Amino acid sequence: MTENERSPDSKTPLSQRVASYYRDRILAGVLKPGDELPGRLELMELHGEGGTSMGRATADKVIDLLAAQNLVVRRPRKPPVVADRTKYGTTLNERAASKRATGNALGVGETSKILDLGMIPCPPDIAECLNVEPGEQVLRRSRVNFRNGHPATMSTSYYTQETARVTPELAEPVSIPGGSRELAAERMGSPLDEGTEDVTARLATDAERSTLMLSGTFTVVMEDLRIVSLEDGRIIEVAKKVVPGDHPLRFRSSFKV
Repeated sequence: MTENERSPDSKTPLSQRVASYYRDRILAGVLKPGDELPGRLELMELHGEGGTSMGRATADKVIDLLAAQNLVVRRPRKPPVVADRTKYGTTLNERAASKRATGNALGVGETSKILDLGMIPCPPDIAECLNVEPGEQVLRRSRVNFRNGHPATMSTSYYTQETARVTPELAEPVSIPGGSRELAAERMGSPLDEGTEDVTARLATDAERSTLMLSGTFTVVMEDLRIVSLEDGRIIEVAKKVVPGDHPLRFRSSFKV
């Protein structure tokens, strides 16, 4: 199967499906920092479809996708290894585990500072995720997380008017040690159910470079869009987390000669 073909049961490219398979195993802790992933040839053999091996370009794309999300580290002439992601802050699973163990959703050595908060007209992309109308008033809460005193991530969370009404603490310019979404879920009367994360790479804005102390004019960051639901199906939070990226973006264009 080539990179642009699809399997009969999926419209998602094979490279994305295989990358998601390893991403899920890394985020779940099945694959740990330093663990070796299959190299190009092994990926081609393991993840072929229809009785044929995966194409070389597709295998390279799998590694590109994982590296772009800071999940793996490339090595010259060796298979990639799982990256140490602790410097990028906690994942949804790690936050939940910390909350259960210590009552504090922040990780070890992690602190948080509120940058901005208030009611705003909901942006169209957030409205679609939050299940509200574009332009409807929502609460926006922006903060920077520090790991061992150094800025590690920026995060902007959005909450519906209902959530903001029953959780007035969200409108206060202070951190909530037990976690803002956890407190909101308690007030909404339904346990947290699940969360999804969608990670993309882009160039940092001026504000992000300043807050995260990033050098260079063209600096890559990873944007992690998180959608967290309650057991009753309501969306409790939509958040965009920005972390420094270790790998440069690769631009590709077409031209006539």
